[in-house]
Amino acid sequence: MPVRPKLSLIIVKYRSQEYLPKCLASIEKNPLWEIIIVDNDKENIGYGPACNKGAQKAKGEYLLFLNPDTVVLPGSLEKMIEYLDRHPEVGILGPQLLSEKSEIVPSSSAIPTPLMAIFSFTFLAKVSKNNHWSREYWYQGWDRKSEKEVGAVSGAALIIRKNLFEKLGGFDEKFFLYFEEVDLCERVEEAGFRVVFCPHAKVIHYGGKSTEKGEKIDRIFSKSRFYFFQKHSGWPGALAVHFFASLRLFHLGLFIIIIAGALLRLYQLLTLAPFSGDQGRDLLVAKDIFINHQFPVVGPQTSVPRLYLGPIFYYFSAIALFLGNFHPAAASFLCALFGIGAIYLIYAVGKKYFNRQVGLLAACLLAFSPFAVIFSRIGLHPSPLPFFLLIFFLGLKRKNFWLTFVSFIIAAQLHLSAILLLPIWLLVTLSGFKKTLFSAALFLVILALIFLKEIRGSPFTPFSYWTEMLTFMLSPGNLFLAITLIFFALSAIHDWLSESVRPLFYWLVLGIIGLTIKNSQAEHYFNFILPPVCLFLACGWERLRAGRRESLAWSLATVFIAFNLYQLLSANFFIAKYGPPLSARIAVAKFIVNDAHGQPFSLRREGPLWDLPSTNKNYEYLLWWLGNPPQKEAQYLSYTIYEPKEAAQEFKIKGKLVLFDYSAVEIARSD
Repeated sequence: MPVRPKLSLIIVKYRSQEYLPKCLASIEKNPLWEIIIVDNDKENIGYGPACNKGAQKAKGEYLLFLNPDTVVLPGSLEKMIEYLDRHPEVGILGPQLLSEKSEIVPSSSAIPTPLMAIFSFTFLAKVSKNNHWSREYWYQGWDRKSEKEVGAVSGAALIIRKNLFEKLGGFDEKFFLYFEEVDLCERVEEAGFRVVFCPHAKVIHYGGKSTEKGEKIDRIFSKSRFYFFQKHSGWPGALAVHFFASLRLFHLGLFIIIIAGALLRLYQLLTLAPFSGDQGRDLLVAKDIFINHQFPVVGPQTSVPRLYLGPIFYYFSAIALFLGNFHPAAASFLCALFGIGAIYLIYAVGKKYFNRQVGLLAACLLAFSPFAVIFSRIGLHPSPLPFFLLIFFLGLKRKNFWLTFVSFIIAAQLHLSAILLLPIWLLVTLSGFKKTLFSAALFLVILALIFLKEIRGSPFTPFSYWTEMLTFMLSPGNLFLAITLIFFALSAIHDWLSESVRPLFYWLVLGIIGLTIKNSQAEHYFNFILPPVCLFLACGWERLRAGRRESLAWSLATVFIAFNLYQLLSANFFIAKYGPPLSARIAVAKFIVNDAHGQPFSLRREGPLWDLPSTNKNYEYLLWWLGNPPQKEAQYLSYTIYEPKEAAQEFKIKGKLVLFDYSAVEIARSD
């Protein structure tokens, strides 16, 4: 009658031809041992399922699951069998694992809780190596030279009682690879048995030699980790671990940049937001969409006669008004959110076209740029433009027609400068002779426009405009930084300007040419080329950082952030040319409403640009919002707003009573 084996060694073979012979040679011959090799080369069914397959054929009292890239040191198997014979309360025993250099490899740990995992498996373990949860998980302070009851042992070499293994149903086959041994150890403990680390039995583990490297194995690890915590800690724990494990240090950096950018864009927006006549004009149209069900089909008139924008911003503003209970800052909040979204999008574009570092640096530039911050706080149609331009270039890179098309349509409705995206689109999509022909035609069109400008005697946008915008973008204190980054960006163009990056270069060059020919010195035109400027300056920054000048690069980054924050705070997040902030304008409107006592009144304004169609629209909206809008027809009671108040001297107040003097505004009443 054949004697039942005392021990069944189960080895799963997968791409381990080099190591398996060494493993088998290290196992001393013994009639009470059997070796079962499960071949996973032809069809990789997973480590746990393969182990279960081997266990079904095993006849031994004990099962030893052993990786093929191991070497068992003499006497180790006998010591483990002897230990289990003497300790029936022990369900699983793990030997001490050694590296190729015979150094102790940590091969046992506590059963991880979500908190242990978050502080042991993620970037937080690097940030705080000696944190409480990591120490508890890894049993820090223990030299691993003494016997210890542990939570789990490594699956590279563990021995378990066969009857217990069968009772528990073996390895959970939902684990393809990783965490199956931790799950088994936890179920062994739940069944009332102990899991013990035995330092007297020793196994050399070469580590990961039969495991593929790369994104595929990372996905398998992530899936197994999620399933383990979902099984033992529930969905909240699994989601929390997955979230933190998905983060990297650069994610933390991006998160901090986005949060900082959000705080700058939302800081005291209810009081410090600009509120110009054009903003009031847009809100009056937007509120009529809900109040009077009037749906506009064209947007505001442009600086070009008989040319209008699309109405998309009216509808954006209408949604914001509805959600914000028609507060006058609603559109500013909406534009601030678009500005925050643009910080992430410029990171995504930079990562897609260049690399992760360029994306992160571009996000930093955009987040802290005074120009970007202030114009994100203005509830006007050009403010969301960078958001949709960046989506356009993401769609272009991904060859997603609909993403590119929709973002182009929206961008063109927000500002006509977005029309310059059309030749870029064609330059990217055309090929061969068609591309050459189109490039030549585009060049001739640009020459014709320049020639037309010359014969009409109309000057181009002066160079001073670009220097003013650049210093506004980086703050005057960062002029040295701007020059440095431009120098290194130019030195990097040859390296960066591959075919895949050219769309961004087209964006920058065509933007500069187009806005120069347009000859408009309005600041909001710079919104069109703000993202590519940030991206190419980030290229210069990355060139500087990668060229063994990292300390200088980070010093410049610190200076950049410090100067920009100083300028924003000293300017109170405001541009004086837009007049008093929203809080001052609300105070003016409240005064008029209180002084009128419900009587109908007319309103006029005197000062610079007082004759523009949208001059009073901001106050008209505020007075409507406060419940007593001005009448279009002349009334017995009339109020005149002088803004700035020096205008009262220029326009000579006659027969009018000056009632109010507040924040650069005077109000006169005639009745």
